[in-house]
Amino acid sequence: LEFDALRVLELDGSVDDYIEQPLLLRYEMDGKLRFAKPDILLLRGGKLFCCEVKFEDDARQAESKWLAIGRALSSLGLGYSVLTERHIRRGPLFQNVKTVFARRHCRPSRTAALNALTAVRAAGALTITDLGSRFGITFDEACFLLRYGLLSADLVAARLGPNTEVRWSRRCRVDPWQARK
Repeated sequence: LEFDALRVLELDGSVDDYIEQPLLLRYEMDGKLRFAKPDILLLRGGKLFCCEVKFEDDARQAESKWLAIGRALSSLGLGYSVLTERHIRRGPLFQNVKTVFARRHCRPSRTAALNALTAVRAAGALTITDLGSRFGITFDEACFLLRYGLLSADLVAARLGPNTEVRWSRRCRVDPWQARK
């Protein structure tokens, strides 16, 4: 479930960055000092949030613990939430995440990608079909561009397909064409 959550966050355009198990938190519950290691610290819109990733049944059984941890993090100026499979594995979001990651290895040529990205940025949005007809970008290559944050799409509204609109994105953190060592 944590791996699935990280893949969802990786494609979430509102998430600027994240770190797994970033800190050890001391908090008080029932008059006792306790420790917690939140699963994820993420930066979204200039604000930091800690997230726990738990299965729904486990999350329900520990609600008082989450409230105590949330209070401790709030005192530090951090937001807090518990993500469950209901948030992470909901369709079509999760189906789209799986599609993008399954097809992420099909790298378009740098020239075709740059031409497509320039056109998408100028137009505001183009469909995946437009990328194919105008620049020869296949569906799998569009998934590559989505995976690396060069393009973005609404992964929540509907399944990815030829009519999915893609937009230019500033999220790319690495040059995906750079030779790997």
